[in-house]
Amino acid sequence: MQDSADLLQVTVICELIGIPTDRERFRPLARDLAGVFELHDLEALPAINAAAVELLAYFTALAGRRRTEPRDDLLSDLRAVSDSDDGRLSDAELLHNLTLLLVAGFETTTNLRRPR
Repeated sequence: MQDSADLLQVTVICELIGIPTDRERFRPLARDLAGVFELHDLEALPAINAAAVELLAYFTALAGRRRTEPRDDLLSDLRAVSDSDDGRLSDAELLHNLTLLLVAGFETTTNLRRPR
């Protein structure tokens, strides 16, 4: 049940954002990054930081591809807003919001059904 539910969550949020097939890598990254919300042990900081750096690098590359190859997904829509230069969404805001959407999209629902 847990494997199926986690896979469903990651599939839905990745499909919505527009993340291609390498979706399984996000489950441990999101879990590590979500640790920032329950930081009880400073020893968790390196894993949290590593997850944040990896997700930021991933979304930077993917957003760059969507600039030249837009698709019918949220990332392409947000990329277009960011590229419009009207001040509504900076590149940094785009990248950090994508990270937040990914983590919030499945880590929070995972925690609803499974106590920590």
